Amino acid sequence: MATQEGVIDLSSVIYDVDPVVMVPLGLLILVLTASLPKSHRLSLRDSLVAFWYLFNGIIIHIFLDGLVGFARRVPFLFSLYCTLDKRYEHAESAVMMISITELLIMGPLCIFLYYGYHRNKSWRAPLELVVCAIQIFGTIVFTGSEIWEGFPHIPTDFEMTFEQDKVIFFWVFFVAANALWLLLPLRLLLTAFHEVNAAMLATRPATRGSSSKAKKSTKKSTSKKAD
Repeated sequence: MATQEGVIDLSSVIYDVDPVVMVPLGLLILVLTASLPKSHRLSLRDSLVAFWYLFNGIIIHIFLDGLVGFARRVPFLFSLYCTLDKRYEHAESAVMMISITELLIMGPLCIFLYYGYHRNKSWRAPLELVVCAIQIFGTIVFTGSEIWEGFPHIPTDFEMTFEQDKVIFFWVFFVAANALWLLLPLRLLLTAFHEVNAAMLATRPATRGSSSKAKKSTKKSTSKKAD
């Protein structure tokens, strides 16, 4: 990695890089190429939400939790995963199932959601309901199983020492990040539910009472015209 003069050998660094790190960049280029041309004009809120799904799909679900956490690619990042949560090191079954679900299902679905936002697709809100529900369920299983067992796999900091490693691995990655991935999908799920509900109400056929009243009013108007 370094020469005798202490200078880093860049060629060795390049050769040591796992080619899987190119996956997020390649996916990002493909998604932007497919989505942005003829893109629907989004509000600031929808633009941020669409970016949230793109970030989740490519960076979190496919690359980090999928290729690094499950497939154990990129040794440096995988060692950080093992420091954060020993369940990755021991390939604990629940965490592995969550990770492979993220890689094969959640990642592509989040990318489709980003596309759906930018192309104003009618299936966007129903798909958002499904994605948010799975994200909430996965976060509950991931954190709940560790809490249930008494935190045997993560570096806790209940004594409030706020040491640097414990602040990063416990308070930031475990507490704050999991809270974000629980509360934000819940908020997006409720918004998508109201959108789907409003669309269903708008397409609901008129009731018999209202239709009969409409017919009577039409008959009265036609009879008046005849008179």
